[in-house]
Amino acid sequence: MIASLYWKGSPDVQRYRVWRSEPGKAPILVASNALNNVPDPTPTQVYFDLGDWWCQDTVPDPRITYSYTVTAYFANGVTASAPGVAYVSPPLNNPPGFTATYDQANNAVNLAWQEPAMQLSYQLEGPGLPGGKIVNPTLSWSIYQPPAGTLTYKVTAIYPRGFADYATATVATVTVPP
Repeated sequence: MIASLYWKGSPDVQRYRVWRSEPGKAPILVASNALNNVPDPTPTQVYFDLGDWWCQDTVPDPRITYSYTVTAYFANGVTASAPGVAYVSPPLNNPPGFTATYDQANNAVNLAWQEPAMQLSYQLEGPGLPGGKIVNPTLSWSIYQPPAGTLTYKVTAIYPRGFADYATATVATVTVPP
């Protein structure tokens, strides 16, 4: 998940630094602009565009609410920090429109789903998929020679850094004749 921060600058600021903090931990410098053409050793730069300053930060864990603070460094040595702003990642949504259909001509169960935003891959679970199956980046999968009976399948979206909401996996059921 990516936090995007925007702010209006002041003409007499020499450097901006953006800090990310989470409960119980010290703030971490996540972005900065160059001072006298010498960049700060941060993974992300602060940018100026159309009168606004901005930066983006990939949050380490989308389950945590982070606070971001922008600190301005003036030419006279004074620093000033804006009040912290909370960032809550969007929910980890699982794929909508999940269907399971039986294809008698090919003796296969066909699974299909729609894409939620920002996932990297999907985990499929159910009969014929021992231990779960990770598929990337397709939106469908077939299981050939499935067992007979009423079969239940689950699909879970896997987000950056391996985060997923397994508790609310999308479920589809199909009946395969004997």
